[in-house]
Amino acid sequence: GEVEVPEDVAHLDWHQQQRVIKRRAALLMAVGTGLVLLFSDPMVDVLSNLGARTGVPPFYISFIFAPLASNASELLASVYYARKKTRRSITISLS
Repeated sequence: GEVEVPEDVAHLDWHQQQRVIKRRAALLMAVGTGLVLLFSDPMVDVLSNLGARTGVPPFYISFIFAPLASNASELLASVYYARKKTRRSITISLS
């Protein structure tokens, strides 16, 4: 099939497209890695503090609450699509 190329690089030849796309990918990976490094330690502190204040064992915090917190945006989007109650939106929310 056809390969999708961002509109702003569609006019470039294949080698230039690849260079721009790879440069963008590297930049996005670096930004994402930076965000993980910035927010992971505070997140661990918050979860540890939550467990200590509520008396919930660390196992439950780390294996149940932490994944829910890290995937909250996907969870909210799924609920939003499921509330529409159309076949397409429910399929999107379950994928």
